Amino acid sequence: MVSFSQFSWGATQGSFAGGGTGPVTPRNVYVSSSIGSDANDGLTPLTPKATLAAGKALMRQGAEDALLLLWNDEWTEALGNWTTSGRSAIRPQRIGSYGLSLTGARPKVKSGISDGLRFSVPVQFVRVEDVRISAHSYNGSAGTPAAVRIAETASDITITGCYLENCADGVRIDPPVVALHVAQRITIYRNVIADIYASVGNPATGVYCARTFNSSINDNVFSKIGEVDPGVNHHGILVRSGSSYNCSGVETDGNLFLEVAGCAVLNRSSNFEANNNMISRAAIAFGMFGLDPVGGWADGLADVHSERNCITEGRDTNGSTPRGWGYAFEHCGGATSTSVNWHNNCLVDSGASTDPHPFIVYPAWPTTNGTRMQRLWTNGNRIYEWLGSCKINESATADPFRTHSFDQAKVYSTGSHYVFEHNLDNGSRWNVGACHLLSGAASGARYRYNGSNETQAAWKAHLGNAGGGDDEVVGAGDFPDATRSIATYDTVVGGSGTFASFVTQARAQSLRNWRPELGGAAVALWISEGYGF
Repeated sequence: MVSFSQFSWGATQGSFAGGGTGPVTPRNVYVSSSIGSDANDGLTPLTPKATLAAGKALMRQGAEDALLLLWNDEWTEALGNWTTSGRSAIRPQRIGSYGLSLTGARPKVKSGISDGLRFSVPVQFVRVEDVRISAHSYNGSAGTPAAVRIAETASDITITGCYLENCADGVRIDPPVVALHVAQRITIYRNVIADIYASVGNPATGVYCARTFNSSINDNVFSKIGEVDPGVNHHGILVRSGSSYNCSGVETDGNLFLEVAGCAVLNRSSNFEANNNMISRAAIAFGMFGLDPVGGWADGLADVHSERNCITEGRDTNGSTPRGWGYAFEHCGGATSTSVNWHNNCLVDSGASTDPHPFIVYPAWPTTNGTRMQRLWTNGNRIYEWLGSCKINESATADPFRTHSFDQAKVYSTGSHYVFEHNLDNGSRWNVGACHLLSGAASGARYRYNGSNETQAAWKAHLGNAGGGDDEVVGAGDFPDATRSIATYDTVVGGSGTFASFVTQARAQSLRNWRPELGGAAVALWISEGYGF
């Protein structure tokens, strides 16, 4: 993790306001659109303010105050720019809800085409929980609203139990490109982020991270990201890197992704974790692209870990962009650093995609000489009926790929395609050991190297790897319950046994009644156990 203890925030534009300097005694501020009045004092549930603006005006700098919105109420008004900080990390300022209902609706903020909540001055120690934010007038092209936007230096911000919908971005973390203006210790936990979209050609993201450090995006539900006018730039999570966008120490764990037009997770940063996530119906489950088009690095990704994820039912983005990829790698690794460790992942069913690949590897973009693709380490992955090759694209001009491994995998497919496909011979070196590989293709056509079909032995000789496992060892019996899917899991958790039924259950999650069995980690584990884990 990256430490910022050496930074002095000082009295510059990037300095934090308050934090530990306000009143010691906390107070609650109550707001109700149904029974409130701005003539009330707002300090008891019986005397609430009516508007969000009036309630927000009572929040004190550096105090452990709470702005509480009445459960089931709605406001056609944004929370707007938030300018006050809490007292400390364990005594934050809070935006939340009040009321006894467990079955009703979160308080709903309808922000038109504006951001629902915006941090555009330096703020720290704020917790946002149990509210629903919708840019209800947004149509995909009018404005670029975010449900929550962190647009300045920020620290110790938590967003939890919220429902963020109908926006261009669910949460956008994007401090200005100014020295020391960064976001750190941002926690995005157990939210539902749904119906995020933009018109074709424009980006849309469930969670966008730039200049973000030591932060976590865990146990959230991402549903229908980019499903209106689907485009390749519509992602569940996007973590940036490059000279002015650098992120480090971001963790994504236990998230549930259901229908994503682009990448469920697109990572361009080093020191990144992506574990125990469940991804279904994404064009690309994980994009690991080290070179940011805006930034530029001599080396690519380093110290990235992606383990115990489950990926099902690949898909195309739209009619002109065939996809269906599990992992896509580009510009990973440097001269000495470990690049990407991706272990014990389960990829099941390429779905309706027309260009399916369990993983696909590209050289650097743009292709220039130098160390560009090194040290992809993997073992223990299970790939079942992902009806396409493990595809490795090398560059004819850049230096070759080096020191990669693909060990202890089980690949089972009845389709007549290659198990591995290299598009040219540029000195690639991969260790493929102790693998059980099966394809429905003829025995001499399961591997392809530099345009020629080959046996496994000949293919391994090209890779400088004479050892390793044999094909035609794995069979259907190695997968104890190959019927498991999102739909079959839906019956386990009380649904009717369809994908749509499970989506409905997952989108109904709330902080007051969060069901861990509907979380990404639980679903990923249950499905993966059916395929040999």
